[in-house]
Amino acid sequence: MKHHADRATDRSSEPRDRRAAGWGALALFLVLTIVVVSAWMWLFADPGRQDAHVGPSLDLIDPGQATPSAESADVNAADTVEASPLPLEGGSTDTEAPRSASEAGNDERKSGTIVGSVLIPESLRGRVGIWTLELAEARNDVGARVAREARRWKRRFEVPAAAGIARFRVDDVPFSSYGWNVAASSLEPPSASESTLVLVDEGRPHAEVVLALVPAPTLHATIKDQEMQALRGVRVTMRPIGFPEGRSIATSESDVYGLAILPGLAVGEYELLVGPVARPIVPAQRIVVDKRELQSAVVTIPKGGNVSLLLATPAGGGIGEAEIVAIAKDSKVYKKYEARTDGGGRAKLEHLPPGAYYLHLTKTGFERRFEKIVVTENETLEKRVTMHWDFRQRR
Repeated sequence: MKHHADRATDRSSEPRDRRAAGWGALALFLVLTIVVVSAWMWLFADPGRQDAHVGPSLDLIDPGQATPSAESADVNAADTVEASPLPLEGGSTDTEAPRSASEAGNDERKSGTIVGSVLIPESLRGRVGIWTLELAEARNDVGARVAREARRWKRRFEVPAAAGIARFRVDDVPFSSYGWNVAASSLEPPSASESTLVLVDEGRPHAEVVLALVPAPTLHATIKDQEMQALRGVRVTMRPIGFPEGRSIATSESDVYGLAILPGLAVGEYELLVGPVARPIVPAQRIVVDKRELQSAVVTIPKGGNVSLLLATPAGGGIGEAEIVAIAKDSKVYKKYEARTDGGGRAKLEHLPPGAYYLHLTKTGFERRFEKIVVTENETLEKRVTMHWDFRQRR
């Protein structure tokens, strides 16, 4: 009996042994497969392969800004050259040179380094020979006193004609809690990059930035009057303000269609001035020129004459809150212009097209008045009107 029991036990353990052997064979197969694949990748991988462009360290640059790549500027790594610095520009009171190595070589480090690349697009390659790198401390630009206190520095660089990427390095950049605005520009041909803010301080002594030169776009300024009529022969000036400096003033004159074309505007902020620069006809407009090839602006110059009115009682006191309506007499289209007197009885109608008008004057408690006036171009008509009490309304 014992012999038969041992045989039954051996037969029941055989399936378990076969299953264990099967799992072991599968595990051995997986291990061998992983080893073979790893060896194949190690043998056939290209150890010299790397990206053509390495972007800047984004923790040193404003994270909200996109980093341009070499592909976007249509350049290759083979086109990268080190830009040769030219002597510092002199004679500018707002230009501060970097500190020398002896000044920076103290125990407590107070300066850092900015390295970067300037991408030169295909349309500018071979035409940009000298470009300017400008750094300006990003202080609040409110008030002339604060603006003068901001530290500025710039240097020109020379780059070979065939280069698509110009590398630069700026040492001994003073630490600043405000950060530094960095931009590149070229006067010939007119081009500039957008300004980029980088931080150089004790926690981040090294900053890397990528700038891309952009061909200077063209601005179309349309000059018209309040009647939407084009104004010809009006001088238009674009005056650069703020950072980067070194941009040129552009001037043009409106044609028969009221269009003034101002080409070659480097990227940045400008004031659009209409008329003499010292005494503009209308308040200056602030315009930001960006990467778009064509930008436009519309300026309305009120045209015509003015009418200054004084409405008074027979005793000479001013009549306040009186309603004034001027109706064009000679116009084929019904046009009216309205105003209301102040507490002293004075009111002004501005920029009325030249011609004859009917004035309709009303005030509760006074008789209505109708007056005829003639408005002359670029002149102010002063008129005093006496309004009498309407005793019928007092009953």
